[in-house]
Amino acid sequence: MTSVARRSPWAVTVPAIVAAASIGVGLILIPDREEVLAAARHRSAMGGPAVGPSVPVAVRPDLEAVLAQGDAPAIAALIEDLQKQGIVFTTRQVVQDLRALGRSKVALSLLALRADGQDPDLWRVGFELARETGNASLAHQMLDAAVRGDPAVPAPDLIEAAFAASRPEVLLAARAKGVVPALPPRIVDDLANRFVNKADMASLDVLDRLEGTSWHTRLPWTAYNLALKRRDKSAALAAAALLPRDEQGPAREHVLDAFGDREALRGLILDQAGASEADTGRLAERLLGLGFRGDAIALLQRRLEHGYSSKLADRLLFLLGPRPAPADLEWLAARASGAASAAVFWLTAYAQRDSAPRALSFLEQHPLAQTQDVLLMRLTLARSARDPVRGANALAHLLGSPALSAQAVRTIDANLPSGLDRRLRARFLEAKLAAGLGGDKDRLALAWNAWDSKRPAEAAGWLEIVLANNREAKDAWWLMADVQERLGRPDRMRACLEQLLVLSPGSSLERARLLDRLGRRREALQVIAALRARNPGDALLSAESARLRVALGEPGKARRDLRQ
Repeated sequence: MTSVARRSPWAVTVPAIVAAASIGVGLILIPDREEVLAAARHRSAMGGPAVGPSVPVAVRPDLEAVLAQGDAPAIAALIEDLQKQGIVFTTRQVVQDLRALGRSKVALSLLALRADGQDPDLWRVGFELARETGNASLAHQMLDAAVRGDPAVPAPDLIEAAFAASRPEVLLAARAKGVVPALPPRIVDDLANRFVNKADMASLDVLDRLEGTSWHTRLPWTAYNLALKRRDKSAALAAAALLPRDEQGPAREHVLDAFGDREALRGLILDQAGASEADTGRLAERLLGLGFRGDAIALLQRRLEHGYSSKLADRLLFLLGPRPAPADLEWLAARASGAASAAVFWLTAYAQRDSAPRALSFLEQHPLAQTQDVLLMRLTLARSARDPVRGANALAHLLGSPALSAQAVRTIDANLPSGLDRRLRARFLEAKLAAGLGGDKDRLALAWNAWDSKRPAEAAGWLEIVLANNREAKDAWWLMADVQERLGRPDRMRACLEQLLVLSPGSSLERARLLDRLGRRREALQVIAALRARNPGDALLSAESARLRVALGEPGKARRDLRQ
């Protein structure tokens, strides 16, 4: 006899069968331990009592081969024959052995042939066999019949089968017909979630009618989403109240927003803003989005009155715009008079938004009026207000403060008051050079300032730096020549003029004057004559020529030059 890979509860060894035939006593066959445990787990999952070992069965020696190779009719015939001989066992046992042998299709066919194959306690086995063998149509037919109560399937089996077939909605029909008792809460919750996600309102209505609405409390998010889909504002707000505390506010806000209740939403947001942990920035944005700009500004102002926040302050200033209302200007001015740590920020914000004269007066009376940041603001406002006197006053204080930063010098340079006196301008130019921002143009200006102030030695010092940087700076050479002459250094003066002569080639009025100053008047007259030839009738050149001829002792020719 052919052996099978796995010992069946019904199989025996050949010697045992021969011995059993000779003594006429049936053998007791006990399932493997794993089979017993598996059967116990399966039966427990279906809600029934755990099964124990198989009932002792006396078998014929050819049963093993029939189970392993025979078709359903052959196995059914053999079972019937054995039962006629008084050998008692169950169809479930045979079906389990066939499944263990991997013959699920045969097991399913056997159930259809056996009278007890349609018993309620075997329905779950048949349903699973139909799904195992890919016969989905049969599985659905069995499920539909069970829902109608034919056969009367145990409720746990019917519930599990409905979910296994992805048709849990049939449980509503079974419940309505009394086929199953009240569904467990976990099943009700599962069905509610499914129906809400699919927007199956009809099924939800049936569920609520059959099982009540207690699931709304257990599943607040599901109830919340359902209320929104049904456009039921009261139900949505009630569900929002059951959500975790940190999610209730946003949920209520969403409900009111979804139903377009702007005033109620405004009140809710303002209530939320009163909480110490409120996200003021987000709430202000929500108010702004709803069109309540004034409320958003007031909310930010109340929050900033209790402590400075750069993010909220920037957002407030954006909302206020460049020309705030008078009340908002007063609020900014009040903040500018508050804590020193944020006073400069608020002073700047205020000064940029009020009129220049008013802002300038406010800053001049502020306790921080003499600080560098505020002095720079005063200087800028004075220029905007076209008030050079107050601008010069701010500049004088700035130049008396510690070393100015490069940025401060740039600000001053861009806002210098008009009509500055010589000394104040010179002080600024020195500060500009000290900050590393000045150049030879500024040094030349300082040299001129020293020259005009009758300080030739100081002028010479600035000019030496300019000429060291640029040997072709003609303006500097001219002034240096005058400075050296004033200092009583004729040789150095002559050297400066000689350098200028090198820098002035060709024929030009400048060259003529250089030659004249060097005492080379004939050469100067020749240059003027060449220029007059190219520019006949030029009165300036005629006058210069006459002056040179008088110096050379030629008055007659001088008069002739003037007439030409």
